[in-house]
Amino acid sequence: MKVFISWSKPLSHSVAQLFAEWLPKVIQECRGPYVSSDTDKGEAWFQAITTELRESKIGVVFITSQNVHEEWIHLEAGAIYAALDKRLLPILVNIKKADYDGPLRNIQMTELADKTDMLKLVKSINKACDVPLEASVLESTFDTFWPHLQTSIEAVIAKQPPVGPVKKRTMDDKIDEILLQLRGLNQATSTGITAGSKAAQRKAMAKEREQLIREFEAVHGGRFVVDAVGAVVGEIVNVSVDGERIRVRAIDKSAEPQMTTMRVSDMRFSEVPF
Repeated sequence: MKVFISWSKPLSHSVAQLFAEWLPKVIQECRGPYVSSDTDKGEAWFQAITTELRESKIGVVFITSQNVHEEWIHLEAGAIYAALDKRLLPILVNIKKADYDGPLRNIQMTELADKTDMLKLVKSINKACDVPLEASVLESTFDTFWPHLQTSIEAVIAKQPPVGPVKKRTMDDKIDEILLQLRGLNQATSTGITAGSKAAQRKAMAKEREQLIREFEAVHGGRFVVDAVGAVVGEIVNVSVDGERIRVRAIDKSAEPQMTTMRVSDMRFSEVPF
């Protein structure tokens, strides 16, 4: 059974390679897991992962303090999640579950440093096999090979440059730029423009507003908006601005998707639709 392994940045890559070498020793059916390449994200990348995903039954993604805010690692995770019918297993390296606040937070996480947690993950992989190992055999094999993986990963982590605690992406971090632009636009409207006619003023403001909308779409177009409890409420496909409100199209399976209006300060973004 092929397992698709995703990574980003040096630490994640090293851990992914160690895991790819270790897994077949524990579950022999998982020979030759696919470790994603560092191909530039584009058509070649999409074709490569599409081909590999067709042959894979389960996906593993390694999240570290180095890549926790990298957009494309979550893009690849989203592709795995969709292609493999939600059989995606995120593994946190040098991060605690309580400290992760990314778009995969609604999926069951595994902490690499937690042996019990890793055994649960291996059991999940085993269940997806065509011929799963018996529980007693799996646990015995896991116990045999776990110390080697643990020691190897600790050595890799020790060689990494020290990093500070993972900075949680607050609402302000995510929308700071757009809020500043909106406030600047509102300030210009309220103070007025001393020179020129009212018609020229309206034309200038309309042009600035249009530029703001296009910049917002360029940055956030295609992203998903989630509410305060983490539920996806819409995908940004086109944007209109009303004060500090952004209009987004709600995800709806009906023929005529509903529109949802949210304040910018209430918006949280996700690169994947879950």
